[in-house]
Amino acid sequence: MSQAQTQYNDNKLQKVYKEFYDESGRVREMEYDIDPFLTMIGRGSMKDYEYIVSGKYVVVPLRNGGRLGSQSKTFSDAQADSQEDDAAPDYEAWHVKLDKETVVGSVDIQTMHAARDKRGSFVKPLLESTNRSIDTLKLKRSAQIYRDGTGQIGKVGAKSGATITLMNKWDAPLFYRGARIEIRDAAALGTLHQTARVIGVNRKSGVLTLNANVAAAVAATDVLYYKGDYGKLTVTGLSGWIRNSAQDGGSFMNIDRTVDDARLAGVKIPVTGGDLRDALIECQSEMAVQTGMHPKLDCFIMHPFMVRNLAKEMKTTLQLVRRTQSDSKIGDVSYNSYEVNFFNEKSVEVVQSLFVDANTIYAVDKSTWQRFQYTDEMITFDSGDGLPFLRKATDDGIEVRGYSFMGIACPTPGKNAIITVGSGSSAHVD
Repeated sequence: MSQAQTQYNDNKLQKVYKEFYDESGRVREMEYDIDPFLTMIGRGSMKDYEYIVSGKYVVVPLRNGGRLGSQSKTFSDAQADSQEDDAAPDYEAWHVKLDKETVVGSVDIQTMHAARDKRGSFVKPLLESTNRSIDTLKLKRSAQIYRDGTGQIGKVGAKSGATITLMNKWDAPLFYRGARIEIRDAAALGTLHQTARVIGVNRKSGVLTLNANVAAAVAATDVLYYKGDYGKLTVTGLSGWIRNSAQDGGSFMNIDRTVDDARLAGVKIPVTGGDLRDALIECQSEMAVQTGMHPKLDCFIMHPFMVRNLAKEMKTTLQLVRRTQSDSKIGDVSYNSYEVNFFNEKSVEVVQSLFVDANTIYAVDKSTWQRFQYTDEMITFDSGDGLPFLRKATDDGIEVRGYSFMGIACPTPGKNAIITVGSGSSAHVD
């Protein structure tokens, strides 16, 4: 039977809990260890006036279109030219979505009473439950930063009994035992075919085992979501801001990107043959030609198998470097990357991520990216009036709630590129 939730006040519990999740402690460090991208990029403060927060969006200004100026041999022609509709630049704005996610840790009443006088053992179950919730959210955030903002986490390739083979087996890291998913019709996403729980994941073959047989209506290309994510705002990541060669810019966050696809939707570099090292070397020149801007690439983000192929091509061991990113709000945070020199100018970072498609590489200028969030940390358990402990609605246990509000923006996508490695390349991953 459900009951009204009330706040659970336990000063002793709050004191112990804050030893693990205080303002300078573990909850702020836990957000970075799955994927380094959020560590690498800057953060736009919600408290600064340079960005306007409008409901669920951050308004990021964009100088789009228009000539640099009006000129002619004669003043009258220059003046007439300046008065034409397309002479002045159009000042527009990206409307960057801010996504909310919630995590809940809980402990039942029996455990509470069994360890009532044992300070450590009482808190430990709640800490473990909270950590599992944080790990789930970190996984979801790590997946979102390389996705397009639709919330899709995979597609059905084939089905048999209670199993689904993913169309792209590289999506397997997005699934975990216990995940609740929805399977929706590819042609009409509003049609829900099935809700199920994942009870097994084969990360090598991309096969999911569900807690029930796959519904008869489910077919190849049907789309998978985490339960409740369809139709909701989610973080728009790299594959939304930087479109691949099979996609055009399209309308995106209030901007028509088709007017200058390379500058507004990133540079597309398909690799149909040859080796990977040559493709990465040619990336900078291709970007300069397509955008008219000198690129300042400092990072390639790729799947671990692509890092392996690059190391084999270069016939050398990539040097692992531990990098530290200073953050005025939460101190120094670190991540691992490899260091290579392609251009005889400066070393470039090669960062690996399980959440990037195995045959996709992102060429990134880190200074062009920002993440937005309401709080200094990505995940917070403090709403401003202490830790939010509540009695559970279904029994006498307690729960603690955490929140994450985040958006990612790239106001100048043309300084970044997406490289797609085709089957004709020696670096292609099967």
